[in-house]
Parts: sequence; structure tokens; C-alpha cells
Amino acid sequence: MSVNGARLPWLSAGFVVVAAAVSVWPEAGEALAYRRASAEGAGAWRALTGQLVHGTVPMALADLGVIALCGTFLERWRRGLALGAGLAGLLAVGITVHGSPQVMYFDGSSGVAASLFAASALWLALTSRSSASRVLAGFGLVLLVAKAALEQWGGGHLSGVALPDGASVLPAAHLAGSVAGACAAAWAAVVSRADRG
Repeated sequence: MSVNGARLPWLSAGFVVVAAAVSVWPEAGEALAYRRASAEGAGAWRALTGQLVHGTVPMALADLGVIALCGTFLERWRRGLALGAGLAGLLAVGITVHGSPQVMYFDGSSGVAASLFAASALWLALTSRSSASRVLAGFGLVLLVAKAALEQWGGGHLSGVALPDGASVLPAAHLAGSVAGACAAAWAAVVSRADRG
């Protein structure tokens, strides 16, 4: 769907609207957040749905703001890449969360945000005709890798966003999301080049 030739970012908008609604509806957040105790049976799906829940307003604004911006950028150029990077990030983070026995509780969509950021930056770096855009995208990728590395080895988070009491960041989720998004963008670039000839 487009208005005046511009694609509407309905995938990104849909995710942001649903996540915002879930985040302000406490009962929905409780039902969808990941808890290891309830995920051992048939509740493993909460490693996916927990990514719609945000424990604080600053956390929601940061995660959903990046998703809206990067998702809109990707949808403007390649909606399939936006969908692929978003789903790859969602799945990579879900597998990371459920596969990390130390994680007792998880919510937030920062891993999906990292996936869409990585996909946007790599897509721009690989396809832009502007050298300034390629340099800026490369700088964004370097910052994302540095952030993920510092979080992974430092054990904290660098966003400065307020988290719920007792919550901590799972750096592996940011790393998994970033790798998933970069893989989606690399695959899309290969397919795009193959389509051109």
C-alpha cells in the first residue's frame, strides 16, 4: 500500500502499536512476558511474545522508537527485508532467551530493534550510491558491534534507559538480534544483485 507513491510502513507501525498497547495493559503484559517457570512446559512461546512487553515507558520509547525509524526506512526500500530482519531478530532473541538458563524473566524488544538497526545500516552500506551514506552506515555498524561487545563483556547495558526494578539486560539478545539483522540484509543484497543480472 502506498500514498502518493510512498510505501506506508504498516509492518513497523503494526508492531509498534501492538507493543505499545500490550505495554500499557498490565494484564496483557503479565500474560505475555517470559517467565522461565511457566515456559518449561508449553509456555516457550513467551520468549517471542515477551518481546512485545515493556516494563517502563523509557524502555518502550527507546525500543519502539528504533523499530519505528529503522523499520520505516527498510519498508520504504524493501518491505521483504523489513519483515525478514524483524522476524529473524524476533526468533534469534527468542531462542537466545529460552536457551539461556540464567534468564528467569524477560521482556522488551531491544533485540528486534538491534536487528532492524543492523539490517538498515548494512543494507545502506551495501547498496547506497552515496559514499557519505556508506560511511555513515559503516560507522553505525561499528558502533553497534562495539556496543554489543561492551555489553557482552561488561555485563551491563549502554543505553542509559531505565529498567524495571530487578531487571537486567541480556547482552546476548542484542548480539543475536544484530547478527540476525545483518544476515537478513546480506541475504537481501545477494538476492537483489542476482535479480539485476
